[in-house]
Amino acid sequence: MQSRDYFLRSHIFFCLTETFCFILDLKMDRYLSLDSRSFKSLGPHLHGWPAKAFGTSAGSELAPAAASLAAELVAAGILGMDRNDSKEARPTTWRLPTHTLLDRPEHASALYCTSIFANFLKATTRVNRQLRESSLESIIGSIAKRREAYARVVQAFDRDCAKLTSAFSKLRPVFPRNYLCLFDSIALIEFLSQYRIFPTLVFGVRPEPFGAHCWVQMADMVLNDTVEYASAFTPIMAI
Repeated sequence: MQSRDYFLRSHIFFCLTETFCFILDLKMDRYLSLDSRSFKSLGPHLHGWPAKAFGTSAGSELAPAAASLAAELVAAGILGMDRNDSKEARPTTWRLPTHTLLDRPEHASALYCTSIFANFLKATTRVNRQLRESSLESIIGSIAKRREAYARVVQAFDRDCAKLTSAFSKLRPVFPRNYLCLFDSIALIEFLSQYRIFPTLVFGVRPEPFGAHCWVQMADMVLNDTVEYASAFTPIMAI
């Protein structure tokens, strides 16, 4: 079996640590974990695999263990045998934040919060409905398409972003939904987009005990978390 025979499906994201390969399957809304060494043995047979970065090279045949793993991943819808609905098999790399807005919150007065309340309610209501009625794949896809469409206006962290985020945080107790990182991060993304501010939504994982988390980041600034907590996770998707 020749190398480069397998293709990573477009709804799959993955990251590598020293011991684990974590996989995020957006279509099924699930996380999977594999032994990192086993996945790397399959790497040279994946389209787009960064062989130089991992010190691997393409081989003419798959080892039996790698062939078995490949078959399992194809059956699970993670890999495919053709280019349809696929992308290059590159692990997610993302620079973790070094600063947090929580250390330097911008003051948002009651008057200012009142002035942006309609947009806050629009964003939180929309995301609340999306999470009930739409798939995670669809929601993430919409965020990615919008960010791509406005790529030229994706700016660095500034005072306007800080002030709007502070106002969002102050208004958040008004919206009747439990605090969860997925809702709060996507709602903040939705809210800021109304002001043509397009930060990055980052998903991360940690091993033993397994945990998944997401946060909003602009450049090296995490907007809705601490540096210490976000840095405990390995980024698996950044949109």
